[in-house]
Amino acid sequence: MLRGVSLRVDAGEFVAVLGANGAGKSTLLKAIMGLTAATAGKVRFGGQDLGGLSVARRIRLGIGVIPRAANCSVI
Repeated sequence: MLRGVSLRVDAGEFVAVLGANGAGKSTLLKAIMGLTAATAGKVRFGGQDLGGLSVARRIRLGIGVIPRAANCSVI
């Protein structure tokens, strides 16, 4: 469960989400993607509230996550 999360990414910015195991990184990304329902607060993109939008619709808006494969190395 995430609490007190506020994240803003402006156009043209790249953001990395870092933290220890169990810190909520995956839960945050799943909430942004619509894979996990947000029980409070809002997820907005380009000023639009994403609540109720399907994963497919969010992808069409340009939102996506590329998971790191377990056997890959970061260079």
